[in-house]
Amino acid sequence: DKIKDQLFGVGDRRGWLEEANNGTILFRLLNGSSPAIQHILYHLLSLQSVDGCLEFSRMGRIEQVEVNVRFIFSLAGDFDVVFQDKLLDRDLLNFMRNHAKNIQLPPLRERKKDIIPIVYDLLENLNEKYYQQVSAIEPKAQKLLTHYYWPGNIDELKQVITTIFSRYSGMTTITTEHLPKHIRNSKITGSK
Repeated sequence: DKIKDQLFGVGDRRGWLEEANNGTILFRLLNGSSPAIQHILYHLLSLQSVDGCLEFSRMGRIEQVEVNVRFIFSLAGDFDVVFQDKLLDRDLLNFMRNHAKNIQLPPLRERKKDIIPIVYDLLENLNEKYYQQVSAIEPKAQKLLTHYYWPGNIDELKQVITTIFSRYSGMTTITTEHLPKHIRNSKITGSK
């Protein structure tokens, strides 16, 4: 029921759907969510009209609210594997198969040229959050970051950079000494 409250809102409190009106809601790692949540999402998507409009009422209210929301779902793994292994609610899976656009995003290890630009984007946000002035990454540290395998993809990269910010205050350049040992001394690199 908590997810319903968050999606639809309760009483006078607006939910995610109203907050995202004319925008987008992202559900990360959908195939890792509970079957109950997947069923709620299927029900929600099946109510959505062709033009993206969705009518519902907040929990505890009678009057209808209309919103226009786009949904983006991410999956851990390939869609065809998720489909074949039935890792999603059957109705939701069939709905997505027939109505959703599937965008395949290669793992970070296959997009080496994206790693450093992603880190620089993270620096902007983390500088503000941690009141720091980090503006550079030492070339040797860049090389280690791009040669690491990143089994946790972008989430692991974000965690590594966030941990550096929380541990080292007053730095202006990320150096190899700031990187965790498993990246500095990695036995698994490249596309292994």
